[in-house]
Amino acid sequence: MIFLDYSSAGSASELILAEEFDVVPHIVHGACEGIYMDIRLEAGECARVFSTPKPELRLGTFKTLQTDKEAYKKTAMLGAEFVYALLEYIDKHRDEFNWTGFDITAFRNAGDTIGKMWTPSYKRALEHARKLTSRPGVAAYVVIRNNETEKEEVIRRNEMTA
Repeated sequence: MIFLDYSSAGSASELILAEEFDVVPHIVHGACEGIYMDIRLEAGECARVFSTPKPELRLGTFKTLQTDKEAYKKTAMLGAEFVYALLEYIDKHRDEFNWTGFDITAFRNAGDTIGKMWTPSYKRALEHARKLTSRPGVAAYVVIRNNETEKEEVIRRNEMTA
């Protein structure tokens, strides 16, 4: 038995400028019949993620005319598969999603990465670098990367003053 009766891709051709979004399967009972599921990317609150100011991007819609419990389960599982597949893709291709803001990567003396984060502003990046390099034993140095220009700045312990 065929599960899906209808599907359509989103029509937007917007750029994704940053990875600060959630993959959201939105499942609803259709107004006339069946079950609908939209797959959306919803922007976080800290940055402009898409090339237009809209806070979400619709990737596609799926519909089944079935309305029983099993159909809801299958729809939810399909949504979960989309979330997993998209997050896996993003994780493997992370650099393709960071065209704005600043990446901050902290390192130990030996060059081992301690951690990485993203922030929308240079001011915040410097504040984080100051905190990380001012605490003894935390970070020997921090690299701030401007994702738009791809330029990097290295901040070393004792270079940042309060």
